[in-house]
This record gives sequence, structure tokens and C-alpha cells, in this order.
Amino acid sequence: MIQKYSKGRRLEYQAMYILRKEGYYCFRSAGSKGILDIIAIPNLTLAKEGKRPFGLQVKSGIISKAEKNKIANTDIAILKQIWIKPDYKNWIIYVYDDINCEWKKIV
Repeated sequence: MIQKYSKGRRLEYQAMYILRKEGYYCFRSAGSKGILDIIAIPNLTLAKEGKRPFGLQVKSGIISKAEKNKIANTDIAILKQIWIKPDYKNWIIYVYDDINCEWKKIV
């Protein structure tokens, strides 16, 4: 169990590193069993470019349809993303489209 937690935490820190380099302030929900692992808020420059805050769930493997639905249907007024790194090399990123009510793979 500890190994699983540390693997997840390591991926969360990797995601935050990427986001911080892009100009986001990141807040991690440590030990979270909740819906979102990280909240990312754009700096002023990014906000002026139209970037909005979003929450993300970080995974190292497959995410079930039920988990995706749970994230999508949460009543938090924030953009939602799922970042998956199944092979520890490349991120797969899904963004929830509130208008069409579907997940879109962007990377």
C-alpha cells in the first residue's frame, strides 16, 4: 500500500512540476482519496490569455468509466482533467468538455 501511495505521489509531483513550469500555481491534496489530486491556477499572464483554473486526477494506469463519470459529475465549478502515465514515459491527458458532456483525449 505504501509503495502504491508513493508511486502516485511521485506522479503528482511530476505533474505539478510541468504545470509550474508553464506558469500555474499548484495545490496538492495530500493523501487524497477524493475526486481531484491537484488544483492548478494560472498566473496573471496565463489568465489574460484565457487560461482557467482546473483540477486534475493523476493515475499511473487505467481509469475506469465509473471513475471518469465521478470526476465529470462532481459539482465543483472548475475545469476537470485526468493525467495518466501508464508507461512512465508519456502522459495521456483527458479534458472534460462540459458542453458536450464527454472526455476528450488531448495528448
